[in-house]
Amino acid sequence: MNNTDYLRHTAIDFSTDPYFLEWRWLQTEETSIFWEGFLERYPEKKDDILLAIEIVASFREYKNDTLFSESDKRNAVRRLSAEVHRYKRRQKRTFFGIGTFVLLGSLFFLPFRQVRQIEPVVQIPTIVTENKEVQLILSSGEKSKFDEDIQIKYNSVGNIVVESKSGEMLETHEIEIEPAQLNKLIVPRGKRSSMLLADGSRIWVNSGTTVEFPSTFSQKERRISVDGEIYIEVANDPQKPFHVSTKDFDVVVLGTTFNVTAYSKDELQHITVAEGLVSVFTKDAEEGSLISRNQQLRVINGQGVEISNVDVYNYTSWHEGILRFESEPLPQILTRLSRYYDINMLFSDDVQSIRCSGKLYLFDEWQVVLDNITIVTPVKYSIQDNNIELYHSK
Repeated sequence: MNNTDYLRHTAIDFSTDPYFLEWRWLQTEETSIFWEGFLERYPEKKDDILLAIEIVASFREYKNDTLFSESDKRNAVRRLSAEVHRYKRRQKRTFFGIGTFVLLGSLFFLPFRQVRQIEPVVQIPTIVTENKEVQLILSSGEKSKFDEDIQIKYNSVGNIVVESKSGEMLETHEIEIEPAQLNKLIVPRGKRSSMLLADGSRIWVNSGTTVEFPSTFSQKERRISVDGEIYIEVANDPQKPFHVSTKDFDVVVLGTTFNVTAYSKDELQHITVAEGLVSVFTKDAEEGSLISRNQQLRVINGQGVEISNVDVYNYTSWHEGILRFESEPLPQILTRLSRYYDINMLFSDDVQSIRCSGKLYLFDEWQVVLDNITIVTPVKYSIQDNNIELYHSK
């Protein structure tokens, strides 16, 4: 392969070149030597190479057996390249920096209707609370509030230790050894926390979530209650089942990893299994439903149950500070962002018709996240009072 063959290549040319794809997907020694040498000899092609790498990575990650049409690729790159150029002129952060970013080429939207004016707006349902701090309410009635995300653990003598996200100890509480007594962790919109329970089970607690948990588990079972969303790795104990109770269902496991989305205000709730098996008992069902790895059980309005195979990472990635989605309605994505950042959003009816696939990194401010969404979808936003209004761009 001759270096000069690639001097006129654009990012889209690189992303569809077989030898370039072999380098990105197979990582052979031969291709690595060639492309690393190419970058050293022709540094002026670095931007095109970086853009092509992101495109190829997003196509492969989206689904290995999914092929996007040439027109899809060209349209995405044309739009995104223009934005890269515009952002560079303004001396803002580039799309290749660490931070919030929708993977290039992986966030596509389905055909949409162009509108001449903003349709009547719909407000994303929100839970309005006065408290913006994370709250820990102990069974004794003692209450603590924190302005930051926290981690709750148990020390060697069984007392509750509260740490900052960086591991700095904030408080220690002596606990009453009484399984019937429950503690409560309240994580408001805009905050996240984690817990390491007395049995070694680990829980990630998402925004707008309340978890009730005992200081010690009983001899017969382990049980917590959840209103909101958690990702949990349950420590294995064949002699003592672990129960996660919500308003509409009860999840029973011995040791496994799964995600529970059960906001009491939402119509749709679901359990998604990453490892192992779980049994789900809804209030009206005489028998439990068994779901296994890469499956999801959905409960609508506390009634109908539906089980399907899913890509688990789409429903669990939030605990890593990532949102990934496949053909998901944009309003559902906005609802998740609304909780995550504690922001109120309004959107026109036409926005509801847009479906997106891609990934968002949630390590930056919400403005940057929304800016990235507007780059790859036909949506713009404005800030009116305390609301963010999203609408079709003209």
